[in-house]
Amino acid sequence: MSLQVNSPVLPTGDQLQPLDTTFLNWFNQRGISAATLQRNRVAMQTRYSPALRTTVPHIAFPYYYNGEVVNVKYRALPKNFVQSKGGQQVFYGLDDLQV
Repeated sequence: MSLQVNSPVLPTGDQLQPLDTTFLNWFNQRGISAATLQRNRVAMQTRYSPALRTTVPHIAFPYYYNGEVVNVKYRALPKNFVQSKGGQQVFYGLDDLQV
């Protein structure tokens, strides 16, 4: 499978930070363990939220294809989503599939 990339705007390594206790508690209340979050490399990033019109911490869900981050979906609480501009549209967890 060949995927096209339109110069995605992806975070640099120093922009993604470990989840803080607010986000860890939020996931825990939903039955999602810290081990699952770590395995999927879920992180946080402070960035501008168009929906909230301010800069706030976001949960960052990285999307991988062949071991490389090709997109990141962000969630600001309670439920405001945005993805990386120009990121590839692939299934979350695609690299976990065994072919």
